[in-house]
Amino acid sequence: MKCKLISFALTMLCMLNAAVSCDGASGTKGGDNIKPEDVKPGDPIVAVDGKVRFYVDIDGSASRLQTGISKDAILEKASAVYVNGTKYDLTADDSGALYADVLENARGTYRASLSLADAPDWFDGTPATITVPTGQFWTEGDPLPGFPMYGTYSEATGNKLFMNDALGVLNLKINGSGSVVSVKLLCDGTAMSGIFLKDGDKFIPSEKTNDYVVLNCTNGGAGVPMGSSFNICLVPGEYKNAVLVVCDSQRRVMRVPLDLDVKSGDFITKEVTYSSDNNVLWYEGFDLCVWGGNIMGGSGSFGFAPKAGETNNDSGAELDGDEYALETVGYNVGGTGYIQPDVWNDINGKTVGAKHRMSDNYIASRNFSGYKYLFRAREFPGMMAVSYNVGTRGILATPNFSNIDGFRKIKITVRFRPLAGFDDDFLASVTNGGMVESATLDGKPLSLKSCVYKAAASEAIVSKSSVDVPSSMMAAQGWQTLELVVRKATDATYLHLCGNSTANVNGAHGFVVDEIEVTDLGKDIERASLRVLYWNIQNGMWSDQANDFANFIEWVKRYDPDVCVWCEASSIYKDNTSTKADDSEKRLPSGWPEVAKKYGHQYYAIGGKRDNYPQVITSRYPVETLLKITDTETEGKPISHGAAIQQVSVNGKKLNIVTLHTWPQAYGFGVKTPNQEASKANNEGDKYREYEIKYILEHTVNASEYASQTDWLMMGDFNSRNITDNKFYNLDENSTAFLCQNAIRDNSDMVDIIGRTYPGFLVSTTAGNARIDYMYASPSMFAKIRNAITVIDSYATPVVDSKYGTGYYNPSDHRPILVDFEF
Repeated sequence: MKCKLISFALTMLCMLNAAVSCDGASGTKGGDNIKPEDVKPGDPIVAVDGKVRFYVDIDGSASRLQTGISKDAILEKASAVYVNGTKYDLTADDSGALYADVLENARGTYRASLSLADAPDWFDGTPATITVPTGQFWTEGDPLPGFPMYGTYSEATGNKLFMNDALGVLNLKINGSGSVVSVKLLCDGTAMSGIFLKDGDKFIPSEKTNDYVVLNCTNGGAGVPMGSSFNICLVPGEYKNAVLVVCDSQRRVMRVPLDLDVKSGDFITKEVTYSSDNNVLWYEGFDLCVWGGNIMGGSGSFGFAPKAGETNNDSGAELDGDEYALETVGYNVGGTGYIQPDVWNDINGKTVGAKHRMSDNYIASRNFSGYKYLFRAREFPGMMAVSYNVGTRGILATPNFSNIDGFRKIKITVRFRPLAGFDDDFLASVTNGGMVESATLDGKPLSLKSCVYKAAASEAIVSKSSVDVPSSMMAAQGWQTLELVVRKATDATYLHLCGNSTANVNGAHGFVVDEIEVTDLGKDIERASLRVLYWNIQNGMWSDQANDFANFIEWVKRYDPDVCVWCEASSIYKDNTSTKADDSEKRLPSGWPEVAKKYGHQYYAIGGKRDNYPQVITSRYPVETLLKITDTETEGKPISHGAAIQQVSVNGKKLNIVTLHTWPQAYGFGVKTPNQEASKANNEGDKYREYEIKYILEHTVNASEYASQTDWLMMGDFNSRNITDNKFYNLDENSTAFLCQNAIRDNSDMVDIIGRTYPGFLVSTTAGNARIDYMYASPSMFAKIRNAITVIDSYATPVVDSKYGTGYYNPSDHRPILVDFEF
């Protein structure tokens, strides 16, 4: 192909040199006794010793002048001029005017191109063959710094070659608020970038062109504010039915049609008002990825990269991301090596912004910082390849879908394709909230038997028999479309894609992703008449203590509960440390009335407090404490963190709420350090929790004095597992881990709300994979439930926070439970 291009370029040069300019003279007058220094700018051309002196100037209509670049600034960078294909260095005369003495042309035809210093190598050895980059970069100045300018001798202008821009400039005004990170202009089937052969004002496309151009507006990670000018350089041509794709810093997208007729030197201003596509909450088209070969196009396709030659997993770490891709590469050449290090322990739990192999500038230039993982992932133009040509499994995990407000029903659409040799099931895991309701592949329903909810992830597994696996990537490939309808998604929800198996089989896990789009299908939870919120807030919301609980209060207001039960509701430590505070420094529990008032609750009560881990109830309805439980009749066997019955009066109706927090350790209560391992081995922690819950049941929901009261809730941190979740735990059915929950099942009619609402799912209430917090309801209250959910949102998601010491999380190591009742 390169030979064809060179041959084509040489042919064009011969044509150019043989042609007679329509504006040129038929010959050049010889100068009798004229010295070169006698020639002044603007004089008629004259040959002296077989050479003609031409002065270089800038045409006043040049498009780049309208971007704010001055003529002087351009001429300061002028380093050489090509005339009729021959390169000449420029010299300044006494007045500073730039000139070159060029070989006389017998036909009087002189076509020139101006080369600028410190510019990329826009053309391949000759100005007739020029590369227009697919990826351009936003700047307040020259949109393509150093791109050559062109001029033709005219008798009217004498020995001045007025240089003009060969390209046109689309000056896009994007009105709106926020920032832009990318602008893409796509005109299907029309050459817009790549390698062209220039013939006068015409750009003749080679076989290596793309039908789109991308303006990178990441601007070092800050984005470009709307209201700015966005200048895109375009090859002259008519672009009918083009599509303008604008992505903002919130990962939303606007796609609008745009027709353009571009001529050399044009400066075309278009104005659009940014309005993200209807119902699109989140979008990733990998438009900022412009390096590498077109792996989907087959062996007859190509690509562009900053450097020629092959790449591997270790390539590209020195690149900044703002290099122009002007070198042609093969279809199967990646634009980069691995974006993150190829060691799982190095990146586990770290975002791409926190841990990457490519440079900081590269990560910012692709807007990748917020991605959870791009593990064993490599850039290709307009796509991301995972586990490309390797046997080990890679992962693509998106940033949070942060534009979701509340609980929403959404549709996630993924355009992807397994790579040749794929021999695995394809896993699409909707993580941190969101439950897959249905799934289709290329419009055909997938069995929901393959959808499993575990911990905080809903896993949709697409069997390898369902996907189209290419026998070879040498043939052009099409995309497959996976659609997931997801319930109860939040602003913490994200998508995790990978092969399902962890086995290392050569090429078995490879896939490529072209586009991910999240659309809104409507509000998923409608508030009922009584909303109850429970949460173990870890050491009295320690993480927000120094902030006067402001973030916590705003979070509570977001859900507007009528009744709240807080576990571990007492302050223990000083601000932002693991140093215990004096009693006089502890904000809670004494400060709860003040805190609760800020989120709209005027009633408050504390349960059976016997240590630093009490339960507190706050309410917008009156609360009466019917019973506090601390000690039992058996000496040395108290209810470790206390319990209580709090009665809430809701518009004349009585609701009894049992609050509790059972013993948390694997060893038994009161066991001294030397005996704790033996106590653990004897499962005495599980047995103590069973003792506690039986005592609490006997004195609350089963007590004869409350027999006439039917509306009960019971909630807290039970520190115990439920046998209904055992398909995930894989414990022996007789395990003591189930003793506490079995005691509730066997000794009361209380119903596990989350367990009954989501049968077959393990909905974790901790930072790990365990459900140990519960809200139980009496049959009468369970019948009144309208919504029930374990809350996983951007605030309540547990995140390890090292400043508190090992084992502590921000804002808590537990997740809240929210239930709506029609009461």
